[in-house]
Amino acid sequence: MTARRNVLETMEDCELIKRYLNREGIKLVVQLFIRFPLDNQQLHMIKANFMACGYAGVVAATDGTHIQIIAPSKDEDVFVNRKKVHSINTQIVVDATFNILDVVAKWPAGSTHDPRILMGSGLRSEVPVGCLAG
Repeated sequence: MTARRNVLETMEDCELIKRYLNREGIKLVVQLFIRFPLDNQQLHMIKANFMACGYAGVVAATDGTHIQIIAPSKDEDVFVNRKKVHSINTQIVVDATFNILDVVAKWPAGSTHDPRILMGSGLRSEVPVGCLAG
């Protein structure tokens, strides 16, 4: 056990990620650490943090970006972005202290707009009606 621990301690972060963070590992990390707060106390605290920054009534900020990928073998053309690079359109939702509350990384690079990604995310079913705004 000690030898294994020493090997892990000498590895760089990127090497650990490449070796051990497969699809199942990523799912586990997301389930453990990325969660939109639905309890009123947490939401109130997040609102207060945004209010301190001058944004009243806000509980989350969202934005999208393109994450470069290897060209898929199926429907390759829909994953080419305007810069002619293969990518997926990824949306990240954060609170005022930059804790990640939601990630959606599944949309083709084409012209998938932020509001469409947001409406297709897990937040759509978790957040009360009237709380989502573009």
